Amino acid sequence: MILPRVLVFDPDPEMLDLICVHLRDSGGLDVVPARSAKEVLERIPEKHVDLLITGSKVPETGLAGFVSLALARMSAEIEPLVLVISDPGQGPDLLTGRTPGRILFLPKPFDRAALLSVVRSNLKIPPRGGGTLHLGKLSLNPASYDVHLDAERLHLTSSEFKLLFELMSNPDVTLSRDHLIQKVQGEGVAVVDRAVDTHVFSLRKKLGKTGERIETVRGLGYRLRSGEESGQPASGVP
Repeated sequence: MILPRVLVFDPDPEMLDLICVHLRDSGGLDVVPARSAKEVLERIPEKHVDLLITGSKVPETGLAGFVSLALARMSAEIEPLVLVISDPGQGPDLLTGRTPGRILFLPKPFDRAALLSVVRSNLKIPPRGGGTLHLGKLSLNPASYDVHLDAERLHLTSSEFKLLFELMSNPDVTLSRDHLIQKVQGEGVAVVDRAVDTHVFSLRKKLGKTGERIETVRGLGYRLRSGEESGQPASGVP
């Protein structure tokens, strides 16, 4: 299976790394970073890019000239697609004239869920893990990173989302702390036992009564109960 390829450019190295980490963590994408406009234009034909993500500040050519050159070099087999990460208040007025292809704008500050939703929906990437997961009135969409409880969207951190996804993917199964650490931690990010416990405690609070389904298995880890009733309620602390 050939994964959609995303080429990411931003002159700010911290923003470049942040975007790349978000997209790599999501899965289903081949992410290629570029550290200059020149490198982008060289890599597009070489890498057969499906989507170019760029910051709005392009020192070498300016945004309009850069986007025009990039679109002209992208594959003719697909509709060229560019996503501009713009500063607050900026939008299509950054570009003058019409260019072939689609140009999308995502203003800063953006969260992980918004970035992944835009990328996945426009590249038409199928949901991970078999689609939306459901548990009572709780639903989790791994494609858009959306979590809803009683039709209300919950705002989870990246670690809380990964933790909930793993638990909902394995209902009534006891998952060890070591297993959850591997799933929660990002590339190059160390996570210890106590950090997982803290994420569980925070997740329980955000889930309200549904959070009581997350049970502590002493000495082992955690499990998510699928049944409505529990013989012993989950502890308020991990």
